[in-house]
Amino acid sequence: MSDLRSVSSPRSKRTVKVGITGKYGTRYGASLRRQIKKIEISQHSKYTCTFCGKDSVKRKAVGIWECRACKKVMAGGAWTLSTSAAATVRSNSKDTPKSKHSTTSKLTFTSLLVVALAALLAHLSGASSSDEVFFPPIAANAQYYSEATLDSRNNNNGSSYSGLLHAGVDELKAGLSNGDFSAVDLVRVYLVRSEEVKVKGPGLRAIIETSPVALEQARKLDAERSKGKIRGPLHGIPIVVKDNVATDASLGMNTTAGSYSLLNSIVPGDSPSISTLRKAGAIIVDKANMSVWAQARGLVNQTQGCSPRGGFGTSAYYPGGNPCSSSSGSAVAAASGLAVASVGSQTSRSIIGPASYSNIVGIKPTVGLVSRNGVIPISATQDSAGPFERTVKDVAHLLTSMAQKGRDEGDKATWVQPEKVRKGIDYANAKHFRHKNDRPLAGKRLGYTDEQFFVNATTQNLPKEVTDAYWKSIDTHCNLGAEMGEVTRLRAGNAG
Repeated sequence: MSDLRSVSSPRSKRTVKVGITGKYGTRYGASLRRQIKKIEISQHSKYTCTFCGKDSVKRKAVGIWECRACKKVMAGGAWTLSTSAAATVRSNSKDTPKSKHSTTSKLTFTSLLVVALAALLAHLSGASSSDEVFFPPIAANAQYYSEATLDSRNNNNGSSYSGLLHAGVDELKAGLSNGDFSAVDLVRVYLVRSEEVKVKGPGLRAIIETSPVALEQARKLDAERSKGKIRGPLHGIPIVVKDNVATDASLGMNTTAGSYSLLNSIVPGDSPSISTLRKAGAIIVDKANMSVWAQARGLVNQTQGCSPRGGFGTSAYYPGGNPCSSSSGSAVAAASGLAVASVGSQTSRSIIGPASYSNIVGIKPTVGLVSRNGVIPISATQDSAGPFERTVKDVAHLLTSMAQKGRDEGDKATWVQPEKVRKGIDYANAKHFRHKNDRPLAGKRLGYTDEQFFVNATTQNLPKEVTDAYWKSIDTHCNLGAEMGEVTRLRAGNAG
């Protein structure tokens, strides 16, 4: 099966300038369209319409798709690979001989340019004036859920939940265990919430794609629970995953880093961090929008939280506001109740930044604690995948399941972790072994950097509340016995 990663666009013998004006462009539009027509896009896969639920979505133009059943015209993440097609694609990918262009080959600059401009031309000219184009919809298939109550519920002991959308991991685990609601109920609630935000709310564009088998995952986990089988500490807990973290084709979602150039590409399977979450019982409901390619091109003069597939993401708190950095979709999803928790990634600040802007908690794990295998990379020395949630304990729950147990052959950084860490630590319930003088960090050497390290053209001057809290935390570590030393050789990176 061909995919956009295996395509190299032929270079024209003459220099072709790109200038688009009007519907198709004037001087150079025709030349560009000729190149676009040469891009190979698979035509035989079936796709499920997220509006009517039928496998009847066909490509109308590059980047524009039409459902032949309900006549909806869609762009970007409006469609998802059907379950049967995903299974077929995955099985065929093992037996199909490699083409001239390997799926691991790199796109030329011209190819990337053509793919990006193809989506733009399609958006401008692919639909007639009478068509209604949805870009990009967040809604799941209507048949996946019915009306779901978002009111508070009481468990068997009479204690009240503060509403499922506001509940944390421990509350949801207790409710599932007591039978107050099922995993199917939870998934339905989050799908309803996603629809509510998209249609009735601000349209935050935090979600780039929804799994067509989310409810199927939930039903399977509910059936296992009814038989007394519990996979792990996250059994039945729905989460959202950033679009640069690989998810298996059986989930029916792409892994594209927000770019059309990886649309329909096949990944070998779940990344280890997602595999461990699913083994712990987590349900992968959505892929989150992000800054395209995790802002690998830098922060200066690049809109944050924006991708060709997902559109312009915005703040969960400030209308039209900056959601901050590449994992913004994951953070906004957790903050706005689209899932109880989410997964992002960080090279420079793409976990801690969006967490701050969305008023939630994010943990950037030590390099090697969580395997980077299956995460579209930027830096071999800085990249990490990590969790978002509304409380410290809840992100610790996710970190416990995401952390690599043993060594991962695909990420050598996991090999240097201490043996105790490789065996697994329950971070949510970890206890300090306090010394007699109540200084648990005695003998530990920790580094810090001056606050000016965080000041750049993007952040400008930090608020006084932030700098005060920063220095207070350093004092707290000192009081607990740590030896604090200033690190002077660090430099703030530009990538997400």
